[in-house]
Amino acid sequence: MDPSGGLLAEAPHSQRDMTLFSALGNNVLLHAKETMAETKTGTPRTVHLEGTEGDILVACSHGLNSGGTADTADSLHFHLVILMRADGNVGKAKILARRSLTALTAALTPSVS
Repeated sequence: MDPSGGLLAEAPHSQRDMTLFSALGNNVLLHAKETMAETKTGTPRTVHLEGTEGDILVACSHGLNSGGTADTADSLHFHLVILMRADGNVGKAKILARRSLTALTAALTPSVS
């Protein structure tokens, strides 16, 4: 999703409203960020919601910039929303999400000279 919570890409076979899921995923990360700031436990990178019919995994690329330096308020970052069946492999999804966000951030972050 883009910075305003808009959808950048969608699986073509999805039967769900991914624009809605993207906006809700963005809200989940914003609330997690507020909670973690209040408890001084860092910045959220992944939120996993486990439901009876399936899981939602929301991941953020915060802290993955290619220069190896800390993100700033204006840093480029992405949110990835993954919808899974209840029997999906959450561990594998988290690994693939982190790899995807790392590669995307590295590809789109200007290199530091």
